[in-house]
Amino acid sequence: VYEQLVKEGHGTPKMFQKIANSYYFKNDHTNAKRWYEILFEAEKPTDKTLLFRYTQSLKALDLDLTTNKYLSPRLAAKNKKN
Repeated sequence: VYEQLVKEGHGTPKMFQKIANSYYFKNDHTNAKRWYEILFEAEKPTDKTLLFRYTQSLKALDLDLTTNKYLSPRLAAKNKKN
């Protein structure tokens, strides 16, 4: 439902968050990453829980955290160790 509303041009950051979280909890990390990035383009990523989920999705996809533009260098380095 939310994705259809976004396709129709009625997307909001709250919708992007719900879509991203939905994919995250289904372990569909490719789509979770996509929607977290859409969310982060709409509003600066400050929510620690969302950043954690985004980071976990990147790790699941075996992507480099240190070059990610949505993660601070300090946060990326910290999470790379885990």
